[in-house]
Amino acid sequence: MGRLPPEIADTRVMLVQRASLANESGEEARYREVLARLEDLHGDDPAAAFMLLDHYFYSRDLRKCLQAVAAIERRVWADGMTYLVRALWLTPVRPYGASRT
Repeated sequence: MGRLPPEIADTRVMLVQRASLANESGEEARYREVLARLEDLHGDDPAAAFMLLDHYFYSRDLRKCLQAVAAIERRVWADGMTYLVRALWLTPVRPYGASRT
């Protein structure tokens, strides 16, 4: 894909494909790199919202994650997945039993 002109290689569709391939092949650094590029170029595109959830998780960007969940809900609908993602992000993570001491 490195031989494609930027106007093709940097489209949302191609970046999503590149991220998926990197993820499936276990190339985590490449996966994160492509997600960051996708966010830079297409972060405001609601069609990229679902794919960017991982990027917002890695960068710990709660605001953008919740915006992405809202965009997904506007395009499709609210369901168990969107409720779960929102709940996981809004629930503080503590080691088991830490709240009992």
